[in-house]
Amino acid sequence: MLIMERANCRYTATIPELPRKGTILVIKPRDIKAFDQDLGINSPVYYTFNGLGADYTYFRINRQTGKISLAKDLVEGDLRHPATLVIRATQQDNPDRYALATLTVSREMGKGIRFLHDIFYIKAAENLPVGSVIGILANNRPGEPLRYFVSDQNILKTFALNTKGELSLKAKLDYEARPEYVFKVFATDGITVRSVCTSNLL
Repeated sequence: MLIMERANCRYTATIPELPRKGTILVIKPRDIKAFDQDLGINSPVYYTFNGLGADYTYFRINRQTGKISLAKDLVEGDLRHPATLVIRATQQDNPDRYALATLTVSREMGKGIRFLHDIFYIKAAENLPVGSVIGILANNRPGEPLRYFVSDQNILKTFALNTKGELSLKAKLDYEARPEYVFKVFATDGITVRSVCTSNLL
């Protein structure tokens, strides 16, 4: 019988702040390991991913050791949400004997501000009343009060941004006078500043 070393077979890992191809993930509470429970046999095993999907394309698994590494350099837009990978350990002399483990991989996001999208497309009807919230510029620091700034101060004649990243109307919209608004938004916690967010309103 093949079993995983951990009873509940759940593991976690955090991608480092500078994610480069070939970086081996540090898996907690310990490396993924399976072994043959049959005493005296101890058949060798090999490791593979037991799933498909976009998240799996970011990682590689060593068939002999089960260690997982990055398959490519990650850019800012990659893996904004935790990835759940299923790892399969298979007995080499009997493929019908295998064990599964779940690995949750997250990016190290605590040291900076990151918007969840590079561009936010927001649609708002002309008849919306002043004060209406028309969108939220979501980021990796939900619930934290941040200060927001815009690239064009004239935008603030029509829109307002609060510390939650909520965009609301300060004036009635008139799409005959201006059919579209495009502007950049900056967010800061007083230490770091982020400005990769562009808002398109139409």
